[in-house]
Amino acid sequence: MRFRSSLWLYPLVALTLASCAPRAPAVNPFKVPQADIKAKVKVIALAPVNLPGDIDDAEPVKAKFESLITAKLTAAGYKVVPSSEYAAVWKQITESLGGFFDPLTGKRDDKKVKTAREHAVREVTAKTKADAVFDAVINVVKVNFGNNRAAWHGTTEPLMTGGAWSSFFNGPYQGTVGALSLFVALSDANDVDMYLNAGGIQVLSKLSGRNFTPVPRHELFANEARNQRAVDVALAPLLDQAVAPAGSSLYEEP
Repeated sequence: MRFRSSLWLYPLVALTLASCAPRAPAVNPFKVPQADIKAKVKVIALAPVNLPGDIDDAEPVKAKFESLITAKLTAAGYKVVPSSEYAAVWKQITESLGGFFDPLTGKRDDKKVKTAREHAVREVTAKTKADAVFDAVINVVKVNFGNNRAAWHGTTEPLMTGGAWSSFFNGPYQGTVGALSLFVALSDANDVDMYLNAGGIQVLSKLSGRNFTPVPRHELFANEARNQRAVDVALAPLLDQAVAPAGSSLYEEP
């Protein structure tokens, strides 16, 4: 699984006057044939949801997304093993290795982390009879916006809600802003990626007058419709499900 680093809130805002760049083509989320996953994967073990290190009160957020992911996978017919099983195995392996950081330099030993991960996946799948391990990571990404709206990873969000300054964007303006996305991965018992995808959650800055201001911490992950959409988008190809178009009233902010 290729996205285990954590980032956190940094400005990531810019505004330019230019023509909008063309959208990149969609990327195939399947790293092995979809038919192979359908045929071989019946039981999925969840790893704990990974969040940026500076999240306030992170445990409820982790529980929220694990619950949403579990509900989607269960409804699609998969048997789901809770992340507590993986967490217990990971804790045991970590303690046996004495951690992953050099006590003198403080530098992480990435090779040791990779080895521990491979052992954890093999042990969890053997212990729980799971056919695959599912990872979910929430990370910061840089996204494009134009005409008062950011669009990324299957979702959109306005940068301000009405007001006189919203007309400021009614032209060939574009820029970038920081946002949160949910990245998911399904790996086999040898930790080989089978499926990788992402769903956008929310932007991290909003426009107030001529300036961008950070979204208050208490508003992060507070919109349940956006949380649900991120999970829906990330899992849709895996589950052969359709998702309402970005900007649909089903997912828009009240």
